[in-house]
Amino acid sequence: MPVDFNRLIEKHLHRESRPKRVGYYYPSEAGNCMRKSWYSYKYPQPLDPKKGKYFYLGNLLHDFIAEVIENPENTEVRLLEKEVSLKIPQPEFMISGRIDDIFVLTADGRKFILEVKSTGQSLGWMKSPQDAHVMQIQLYMHSHEVKEGVILYVDKNSLESRWFEVRYDPAVAEGVIARFAELDRLLKAERLPDPEARQRPEWAWMCKYCEYAQGFCVVNKS
Repeated sequence: MPVDFNRLIEKHLHRESRPKRVGYYYPSEAGNCMRKSWYSYKYPQPLDPKKGKYFYLGNLLHDFIAEVIENPENTEVRLLEKEVSLKIPQPEFMISGRIDDIFVLTADGRKFILEVKSTGQSLGWMKSPQDAHVMQIQLYMHSHEVKEGVILYVDKNSLESRWFEVRYDPAVAEGVIARFAELDRLLKAERLPDPEARQRPEWAWMCKYCEYAQGFCVVNKS
C-alpha cells in the first residue's frame, strides 16, 4: 500500500505539548499518583501517539452520548448544558477544567452531572467506578452545587455501557482540593512527592501506564 494511514492519522491528531503552569491544576488529574503529576509539571513528555488516539476516541464517544441525550425521541432525560467550564479558585492556586454534561431526569426533575469514560475492556468485571473518576466528579458537583452525578463507562468496541450514580460528598471534594494544595506546595518547594502508586496496592496498576515509571521514578525510588 503506497499510503501509510497510521502515519496520516497520527499526523492529523498530533498537537504540540504545552508545558503545564504550576498553580493551575486539572480535575482529571485528581486521582493520579501525585508523583506522576509532579513529574508532568517538571519534566513534561511528548504525547504518545497511541494516547492521542485514545483521547480522540474519548471525545468522539462523549459527542455521541450528548447526541443520544439530545435526540428528540428521548423522553427520559433532558440535556441542560454540555462542555461546561469549571473553575475552583483557591488562595494559592486554581483548579480549572470542563464538565462533560449536566442533565435532568424528566420524571422527577433531578439534576445530574455526567462524566463519560471510554474503555477498551469488558464492562462485565466492573462493580464500582474507579477512585480517580469519583474524585473527579466530586469536584464537578462541588463547583456547580449539584448533589448527584453519573459516571458512564462506554466500551469503545461495542458501545455497551455501564453507569454508576455518585452522590456529592463534601468531605471527599474537600479532600481532593487538599491533594491539589499539597501538590502545589511540593511543586513550589521543588520537593518530590512519595510514589503513591508503588505504596498503595490498589493503585499499583497505574505504574504500568506511567511514562515516568521506568525512568525518573526508578532513579528516585524513595
